[in-house]
Amino acid sequence: MVEKEAWNLLREAVVNYCRNPVETVTANDPGEKQPLNYDQVFIHDFVPSALAFLLNGEGEIIKIFYFTRYSEIVILMIVM
Repeated sequence: MVEKEAWNLLREAVVNYCRNPVETVTANDPGEKQPLNYDQVFIHDFVPSALAFLLNGEGEIIKIFYFTRYSEIVILMIVM
């Protein structure tokens, strides 16, 4: 029961880009009236989620995550 609830919360935290799951939000506190950065995503916050997905046999989100992140970094390096 607890595991099912945890997976539901984790899946609700997934952020999609071009209809592909790419990351998970940093935090989500429904009781917070003024969310700070809950709509933002950070690499270091994705690591526990990535491990959970990987251990559950759902590695596609990790491939997409690294592809999108490294693509952004390469583009920034070219532009600079």
